[in-house]
Amino acid sequence: MTPSKNVREDVFRLSLDSIQLWYVDVCQLSASFYQRLFDSLSPDERERAASFKFEQDQSVFVIARGILRHLLAAYLKQSPSDIDFTYNAYGKPLLKQPKQDNPIYFNLSHSNDMVIYAFSLESS
Repeated sequence: MTPSKNVREDVFRLSLDSIQLWYVDVCQLSASFYQRLFDSLSPDERERAASFKFEQDQSVFVIARGILRHLLAAYLKQSPSDIDFTYNAYGKPLLKQPKQDNPIYFNLSHSNDMVIYAFSLESS
């Protein structure tokens, strides 16, 4: 998931009236990549991951949230560990961003071993 190695940098440019979608098959990731994703999580995300009863649920959370951090980092040109979230009343993560003309909005969903991400400059 290192954009400079795997994906052209211009792919991480959003425009108004568009949505970019990404999907991941969590079964296709290596153990070393999983560790990189885990290492990019915040302390509260690591705590949440540890709270899952089943290892599969824990793994999907770590992968889904870690890749979200890496994708947002590519769009924002930041380190994944520097991404800061706030949460709405339902626990949905929102990007904590300084006031800017075009904030990034996102959503993610997962089912079994697939995770899909949507990114836009317009809110849902």
